[in-house]
Amino acid sequence: MNMPIQKPETDLLFNIAAFEQLQRVAKLFASSKMIPEHLRGNIGDVSICIYSARALGVDPLIYMQGSYVVHGKVGMLGSLVLTLINISGILKGGINYQFNSTREECIAWGIRADTGERVESPVVSITLAQKMGWMKNASWQSNPELMMRYRSVAYLARTHFPEVLSGMHTVDELQDMAAASPNLKEINPRNASASTADANADFKPSTPAPDHSNVPPSPTEAAPSQQPPRK
Repeated sequence: MNMPIQKPETDLLFNIAAFEQLQRVAKLFASSKMIPEHLRGNIGDVSICIYSARALGVDPLIYMQGSYVVHGKVGMLGSLVLTLINISGILKGGINYQFNSTREECIAWGIRADTGERVESPVVSITLAQKMGWMKNASWQSNPELMMRYRSVAYLARTHFPEVLSGMHTVDELQDMAAASPNLKEINPRNASASTADANADFKPSTPAPDHSNVPPSPTEAAPSQQPPRK
């Protein structure tokens, strides 16, 4: 049985008093330098971020810091996916990672808090990245191990507790989709520079997404004594 994600008690869109309060809070956030630059001064986008954050059960500021618009779709950073999994309480002890001996294959795994069952993601590998065209993304070329971690976490959540992501993709997944589809173009793109993490010249994200090229791996890795992922 999946553990429930906390939902807002009041519908912010169809309750007049709640909607007016939402606008006041959004205006306050939009005037702050503490939020990402692409949200500053944009009360509409900030309002949607607050609404989405409440639906996911996460602090609005954390959601704004961890979400970006890529090719017209909202994507979450891998760090935000980890946060959502951790606050949900679904896994006992959090996320673990396991690599094979060549560190070219990775799975994310954890122990369900409700049943004690071990759940794991499908294998994410360099071979898979090459086959799917993900290696066109500059971040896969410069930091493949970190990208395998992020992708395996997203696969774990989407496979075993999809309610945590509410159908959303990660920023990296959206970038990879665009990198693997050279003819994919955005309708009515905003004036924003192309993401440094995307090597495809035809891809123009709505807002600049972060480059993971120089980010060192930080999540806890599984003990070396464990068996490598099954092929």
